Amino acid sequence: MCPWLCLMPPRTGFGLLAARHNDSHSIAIHQDPQLPFHSTALQPLVPQSMHTARVAQVQNRQWPRLHLIEQKLDSETIKAHGPSGGSGRAGGGAGKGGAAGRVRAPAGGGAPLGSSASGAAPLPRRVSRPGAKMAAAAGAAAVAGLWSEVNRCGQNGDFARALKSVNKILQINKDDVTALHCKVVCLIQNGNFKEALGVINTHTKVLTSDVIAFEKAYCEYRLNRIESALKTIQSASQQTDKLKELYGQVLYRLERYDDCLAAYRDLIRNSQDEYEEERKTNLSAVVAAQSTWEKVVPEDLGLREATYELCYNSACALIGQGKLNEAMKKLQKAEELCRQSLSEDSDVTEEDIEAELAIIHGQMAYIMQLQGRTEDALQLYNQIIKLKPTDVGLLAVIANNIITINKDQNVFDSKKKVKLTNAEGVEHKLSKKQLQAIEFNKALLAMYTNQADQCRKLSASLQSQSPEHLLPVLIQAAQLCREKQHAKAVVLLQDFAEQHPANAAEIKLTMAQLKIAQGSVTKACMILRSIEELQHKPGMVSALVTMYSHEEDIDSAIEVFTQAIQWYQQHQPKSPVHLSLIREAANFKLKHGRKKEAISDLEELWKQNPKDVHTLAQLISAYSLVDPEKAKVLSKHLPSSDTMSLKVDVDALENSHGATYVRKKAGKLTGDNQQKEQGQGEVKKKKKKKKGKLYFLAVDTAQLQRALQILSSNSQPPGPQELEPFARTESLGTWIGCLVGAFFPQKQEQQSNT
Repeated sequence: MCPWLCLMPPRTGFGLLAARHNDSHSIAIHQDPQLPFHSTALQPLVPQSMHTARVAQVQNRQWPRLHLIEQKLDSETIKAHGPSGGSGRAGGGAGKGGAAGRVRAPAGGGAPLGSSASGAAPLPRRVSRPGAKMAAAAGAAAVAGLWSEVNRCGQNGDFARALKSVNKILQINKDDVTALHCKVVCLIQNGNFKEALGVINTHTKVLTSDVIAFEKAYCEYRLNRIESALKTIQSASQQTDKLKELYGQVLYRLERYDDCLAAYRDLIRNSQDEYEEERKTNLSAVVAAQSTWEKVVPEDLGLREATYELCYNSACALIGQGKLNEAMKKLQKAEELCRQSLSEDSDVTEEDIEAELAIIHGQMAYIMQLQGRTEDALQLYNQIIKLKPTDVGLLAVIANNIITINKDQNVFDSKKKVKLTNAEGVEHKLSKKQLQAIEFNKALLAMYTNQADQCRKLSASLQSQSPEHLLPVLIQAAQLCREKQHAKAVVLLQDFAEQHPANAAEIKLTMAQLKIAQGSVTKACMILRSIEELQHKPGMVSALVTMYSHEEDIDSAIEVFTQAIQWYQQHQPKSPVHLSLIREAANFKLKHGRKKEAISDLEELWKQNPKDVHTLAQLISAYSLVDPEKAKVLSKHLPSSDTMSLKVDVDALENSHGATYVRKKAGKLTGDNQQKEQGQGEVKKKKKKKKGKLYFLAVDTAQLQRALQILSSNSQPPGPQELEPFARTESLGTWIGCLVGAFFPQKQEQQSNT
């Protein structure tokens, strides 16, 4: 039976209401609510460069197929040559998912002068002046030159210069599909996602979803409009590979890990390109996130951990399982691989390497913190902050974890660290649970720094975001308790429990804590007994029995035992907990003189284990006062002297004078101490305790050996109730006292008093 009870779970501890089921019936209570701060792990690694690279690759294929159109000047007709009839091709094909399969190079800003939409049929004959013909030819040549410039800049990665040429083309024809598409690509490559999305939304009639779906979704993703990005992807007419890549990343950001895992599995199975390593890293990040945030046991992906990202993500998954030592080894391997990888580049400095290692070191510090090595963790956290990493998410997590180490101490440092958690963009870098832990700690810090209004404001904000969450209401209750408004705190908790029955158990535990703080132990017991799902738990039984004993309500304490035993009799009969509860109930009843009530419990225990001499002795003791004849019958089941293997010299014991007591010599008193002792002696004389007489009379040897058997089977000195069967004569009782001193010399002083 577990003797200690933590009424509040560790993550929301509202002080520990710890009750020890012992002889003193003491209740250890923390009067002031102590809500713990929450540290948090770092995010798994997801290669953020993957989609940027993917965009660059896709757009290289999407640059228009530039056909340097051969303009034939004729007095009667101008023929426009399509992509198959052009000459001087430059750039790559449109590719899958790129611009329309056959991209026409505009002449004069759109289709060639006088051409049809298809560009295949000859233009109608018309009479043209030679000047107009020359102007048309010059315009077509100028546009062709601009497209050549766009293509060349795109291949060189100079998208800013390419954008200038595209804008010149759009000045000639503002609705040119290819030019608009290229403009969006240039803006994306330059990081101007908002402007790129504006171009897309402005030209929706021209840039249809089948042409621009990926670019639109990518802009929304980078602008942290994740839900909009998801809708754009799902509404696309064709799910291309690049859309599937982005779909997986969007699902990860939305923390839809099951769907994300399926998406990456499909991509890995159906893709063969240079991005396989990145996809596997993303897959491992999803599994790590499930383990860390959803406590899902991760499956073995069978990935070869050849990169530091894969090792790091594997460590994150191990942390989620609580395998901290294994996780630390993985992080050490990740650090080694990272150093090796970066050291191969001569342009990378040691500062660059340390910056890249910051996230690994941060996770190492988190493990140290979980292991209780707070000094080592704090030192490593501060080293990372000194590097001034650019990742605001990393800084926010480290600052939060330092605050959890400081707790309600070093408040000035904690206030400085809070500023790091408020950096711009933090909300887009961390998971919901990380952000929630940070906000929770802000409210706690406000409470511990006596900023009552700020604490109420933050906790109210948390509650509005998650009305069903327990933490905000606990903070509010804790703040009320600090203001000595316990009654209001109880009402607040009661209202929340009625509105959210799923959290009623935890709320009622806190309410019981508050009632005890007010001195209403009986009311606290009533609240605890109303938690049906916990009534039979050993810890709850221990707490209730202790509190009822403290209030001298023995009947209620026995009732708690009875209800718990009945529950286990129905659901888990003969389980270790069931038998343990029966034994504790019997001991409790014997201790409080309820021997008749204890008989049924003792008989049940003895029936389960007929060789349990200790239980048999207790049963005989109980029957000796209720039914002496039954006690006499049961005493026959005690082991005989022939079966005893104890090497005890009874004659030597008879000739001995019992346990020898040595009184420690008092130290010499000098000076003021001596005068003080003398003065106290004059005021109050100490009464010496008279030692009882010892009688050495004839003793039944068989009975004595039975008593020895009971003593030898105990690891602790037996209580008086266990020795009652053998205390029928004064001489036997005296012998038992001597034996207790022999078997348990360290307890002889206590036993002598008994």
